[in-house]
Amino acid sequence: PSPSSLPLTLTLLTGQTLAITTGTAAEAERTRITNLCRQHGARLVEDLQGDCILLAPEGCRTVRFFHALILGLPIVRLEWVEASIATGKLLPMAEYRLDDGRDRRGLLRGQFVVLHG
Repeated sequence: PSPSSLPLTLTLLTGQTLAITTGTAAEAERTRITNLCRQHGARLVEDLQGDCILLAPEGCRTVRFFHALILGLPIVRLEWVEASIATGKLLPMAEYRLDDGRDRRGLLRGQFVVLHG
């Protein structure tokens, strides 16, 4: 079927580029949210890109989370996807943001950083 003939909820995330980090959450949670995003048309990426939204659980502080923060990408709770699907429309990200929306590109310029994990 063409995208216009699919129910809205199946195309709700079409055009959205998402990356997912689940920190210490169970693999089953990552699989569940990944499948949900794909079923609703999202493009999932492994490498963070300029137009990407990072989905993360509350309290997540992974390397990917900090990378998105430094790149100035929006970081929203996983619940944003679930709530948007439940209402049948993309909800504003503001109340689901895990970052404060400030641009942090260049935050670590000139700094030496060691990531260990």
